[in-house]
Amino acid sequence: MGGVAADPTVAAGVTGLPEPVWLAMPRTRGIKGEAPHRDWVAHAIRNGHGLCGLNAARFTWSSDVTGVARCVECGTFPAGYATSIDITMLGLTYRKLDWYCRKGWIRPDDPHPGSGTRRLFPPDEYEAAVWIARLVGAGVSPDAAASAARCGGWLAAGVRVTVDDLVVVS
Repeated sequence: MGGVAADPTVAAGVTGLPEPVWLAMPRTRGIKGEAPHRDWVAHAIRNGHGLCGLNAARFTWSSDVTGVARCVECGTFPAGYATSIDITMLGLTYRKLDWYCRKGWIRPDDPHPGSGTRRLFPPDEYEAAVWIARLVGAGVSPDAAASAARCGGWLAAGVRVTVDDLVVVS
């Protein structure tokens, strides 16, 4: 299997949630007392990371996934859902994302998943995150941006904002 660039799926812009690309990476497995053997496993890669949380930049990848076993965690990922990594690609830091979740401005599927578990965001929450990130970047307070994201862009009576080129994959 030939190698490809380490990070072929970084999102081109901050709009839309790109479909993941399945790429294969080598792995070495073995049982204690036996010689290890090498095989391949395929991961769904989006925004430079596997949907299972694997950092794609650390590995050599192959685009030939014919007959390769798929990562169990990547394979059971719900279609259309976003990860914390997808949302931080919008320009939010992980701390800001965590704060927005604690404030209730962005709501993951499981609001209290516990330490060490990944957060999954349904498509409508990803859309809210796009709105909040863009409006905060334009100088709107996070509280007002969250309100506008949930109210179709209305900041106050008679004041409506729009987000250009908002594309959300559902």
